[in-house]
Amino acid sequence: MYEEGPNGITREAWAKACALALLDQARHAHRDFVGILFSAADKLQVFRFPADEPPDITRVLEFAETFLGGGTSYQRPLSAAAEVLQQEFNDTARSRGDIVMITDDDCGVTEQWMRHWKATKHQLGFRVFGVAVGAPRVAEADSVLDALCDNLRSIEDLTDIHTAADLFRLV
Repeated sequence: MYEEGPNGITREAWAKACALALLDQARHAHRDFVGILFSAADKLQVFRFPADEPPDITRVLEFAETFLGGGTSYQRPLSAAAEVLQQEFNDTARSRGDIVMITDDDCGVTEQWMRHWKATKHQLGFRVFGVAVGAPRVAEADSVLDALCDNLRSIEDLTDIHTAADLFRLV
């Protein structure tokens, strides 16, 4: 989940609202949830919420309130998400997880990383959903995020019940 700086408080709030709604949805479905907060390539924090443990409210609040600063890098958080799914596959032979990438900015990825990403995605069979918050250009066809995701949505306002329903019905 990318977090925008001081001028993007609304986008940050929408991104966090999406992440918390996805956490709630995972809890109701008795699924594990891993939230990976990111900004620049050197800023990443992982929050794990196992399905078989009650959520620690302090940890949920920390997840919701953590701000890592500005900048955007897709490679590190997506690689971290793939590593979580790889570990799950190695431990339980379970595949076909979901990654939801919530961001409000675009960035580049290296060709070598993209090849590795596609191979890992094929091996583990996971799906990638993208949510571009307050940045329609990030979700345009032929954007980097478009190339990374199986399904990509751009949202401006989660108070529109049709937009929210469409988004959460997919994941």
